[in-house]
Amino acid sequence: TWFWFVPAPFLDAAVSVAATQVRDVQWVSHNTPSTVKPGEQVNVSLTVANTGSLTWPKGGANPVVVSYHWLNAATGAAVVWDGLRSALPGDVASGETATVTATLKAPPAAGSYTLRWDLVQEGITWFWFVPAPFLDAAVSVAAAQAKDVQWVSYETTTAIKPGQMVGVPITLTNIGSQTWVKGGANPVYVTYHWLNASWQAVEWGMGLRSSLPQDVASGQTVSIVASLKAPAAAGSYNLVWDVVQEGIAWFSGQGAPQAVASGVSVAAAQAKDVQWVSHNTPASLTPGQQVSVSLMLTNTGSQTWVNGGPNPVNISYHWLDSATGAAVVWDGLRSPLPQDIVSGQLITVNASLKAPLTAGNYTLVWDLVQEGVTWFWFIPAPALGAQVTVAP
Repeated sequence: TWFWFVPAPFLDAAVSVAATQVRDVQWVSHNTPSTVKPGEQVNVSLTVANTGSLTWPKGGANPVVVSYHWLNAATGAAVVWDGLRSALPGDVASGETATVTATLKAPPAAGSYTLRWDLVQEGITWFWFVPAPFLDAAVSVAAAQAKDVQWVSYETTTAIKPGQMVGVPITLTNIGSQTWVKGGANPVYVTYHWLNASWQAVEWGMGLRSSLPQDVASGQTVSIVASLKAPAAAGSYNLVWDVVQEGIAWFSGQGAPQAVASGVSVAAAQAKDVQWVSHNTPASLTPGQQVSVSLMLTNTGSQTWVNGGPNPVNISYHWLDSATGAAVVWDGLRSPLPQDIVSGQLITVNASLKAPLTAGNYTLVWDLVQEGVTWFWFIPAPALGAQVTVAP
């Protein structure tokens, strides 16, 4: 029996079953910052659910994208209506959930704002107008300090040899109110500090300076390849990137953020080692063709590369079958060094290269050899590979 028939108490509740509207959204989660700087650009993770009946298309003539509006917190008036667009990861069907890394750019003026996240189907409608729910967040746009920086990206190696010099791609944005000047009496440079594993300074303020490509105005973003030189002693270090205006101030001393790479290993140099910096190996050759290839390389080992005597160091190469890795030509032509190359020295050599006699696809492996002693590849030290097609 049903308990109702006994009779026993039952529970009534009024429930409305509403028809699903075509465009609808549920905002599941977000990590919108509560404070940004004027003009600052940040990434915000948003998770949204499609609670409408229409699939949100990622592409086509009328894609659905994530965007936003900046409203004056006091009056609700729109300050920036059309925010940057951020694409969906794919088509989102009804009932599905998607996470989007949305790009957000702050208004240029300091103040208190309401940030309203919204969806828009381009050329058709904002979801807010349907109406569908929007997501509001209170955001303070703080007045910019004079010297400030946003580190957009930086690629720092986690392993480097003592005294080794490398180039590090860095992208950064001037979010301060002052222009970063490239020249003059007080230029702005990108530089770094080395700290030990306990975060105590080993080399502070002595890092190599890397120039800006031009003056960088407030709000502008710039990309450079910064020069980095490892400490002389092996060990575990923390690398801290910073900006300095020479003769005036370190940006970190003004409260600007630093970019930190922790746990950088500076390993003791092996006797024979090399860093291949650049090359212009051709992608195609004819059978038996002989060409000159410009190679730039650094002696990153502890031994000097000698260019004379009974055991000179030469540049050479191996030809391997691309499909099997089997050696086709092991002993390539030798190219001598211009002089003895001490540890840490960078050189450029025009090396002789002769193609195999048979057409095919090959892996060319540039290598160093100390005659009568060893190929550097066997140590092992890095070799430089390049795919080359040999065709008539």
